[in-house]
Amino acid sequence: MNRQWLTAGAAGAASAVLFLSVTAGTLLAVVLTFLSPLPLFLAGLGLGWRIAAIAAAAATVVIGIAAGPLMAVNYLGVYGLTVTWLSRQALLSRTGPNGLEWYPPGYLLAWLSGLGALYLVVIMAFFAGIEGGLQGQAERGYLELVKNLTGGRLTDDMRLMAAEMAKWVGGIMVGTWMSMVTVNGILAQRLLARSARNLRPTPTLADVVLPTGLAVALGAALLATLLPDPVGSFGRAMTVALALPFVIQGLAVIHVLSRGWPARGPLLAVFYILVFAFFWLGLVAVAGIGLVEQWVQMRGRVTGADDGEEDE
Repeated sequence: MNRQWLTAGAAGAASAVLFLSVTAGTLLAVVLTFLSPLPLFLAGLGLGWRIAAIAAAAATVVIGIAAGPLMAVNYLGVYGLTVTWLSRQALLSRTGPNGLEWYPPGYLLAWLSGLGALYLVVIMAFFAGIEGGLQGQAERGYLELVKNLTGGRLTDDMRLMAAEMAKWVGGIMVGTWMSMVTVNGILAQRLLARSARNLRPTPTLADVVLPTGLAVALGAALLATLLPDPVGSFGRAMTVALALPFVIQGLAVIHVLSRGWPARGPLLAVFYILVFAFFWLGLVAVAGIGLVEQWVQMRGRVTGADDGEEDE
C-alpha cells in the first residue's frame, strides 16, 4: 500500500506540473497542459479510483502552494474530481449471461456530458454578477484582442463577429474540456494495456452505445437555444456538450459500416480528412449519424457487426 501511495503522490505531482505549465505561455506549454489529466487516469485505470483520488488531492495541494487556492480549486473541479469519478465508473463490472460485463463506454460519455452541464452551471453562476455574464465577458475579451491586433481600429463587422463568437464561448469551453478528458482517458487506457497494467479490457469504438436519455437531453438543449439569453446561451453550450458523445457514436457507425470495404484504411483516412476540413459542418454531420443510430441501430443490421472484430 505504501508503494501505491508513493505512486499516487508521483502521479499527482506530475499532473500538477503539467497543469501549471500553462503559465509559460508557449505552444509546448499548451500541449503539456492538455496532458495534465493523463497521470490521474494512469493511476485510476491502472491502480483503482482511490489511488486517482489520492493523486488528485496531492496535485491540488501542490497547485495550491504554487499558484494559490483559486487555481487549486479550479484544478480539483475540472480534472481531479472528474477523473476520479470516471475511473470509478469505468472499473465497475458485473457478471452477466456472457460472463463479466464492464461499465459501458457510452455511459461514461453520458457521465462526461452530465459533468460538463454541471461545470457550465458553475461557470455561468461565477460570471452572473458581471455585465452580460459569461457571454458579455467573452465579447469584451474578443474586442480587446482585436483592438490590440488592429491598433485600436474596430469596425461594425468586427463587433458583430465578436458578438457571434461570444454566443458560443460556453460551448467551446465545455467541448474543449470534454475532448481533453476523453483523449487523455483513451490514451491512458492504451498505455496501460500495452504494458499489461490495465484493470479492465480496452473497449473498441464499435462498443459505444449511448443511453436514450442523452438524445432526449440533446433535443431539450436544442429547444433551449431558441429562448432569450441567458437560457439560450446555456442551451447552446449544452448542445455542444451533449452532441460530442453522438459524434463518437457516429464515428462508431462509420467504422462498423466500413467493415469489408476494399481499401478500408485509406477510405477512412479520407473520411477523417473531410470531417476536419469542414470541421463544424463535418462534426454536425457525424453527430447526426450518431443521433439517427440511436433509433435505427444501423450497426445491428450489418453482418458481422457483433462478431467481436477489433475496430481500431
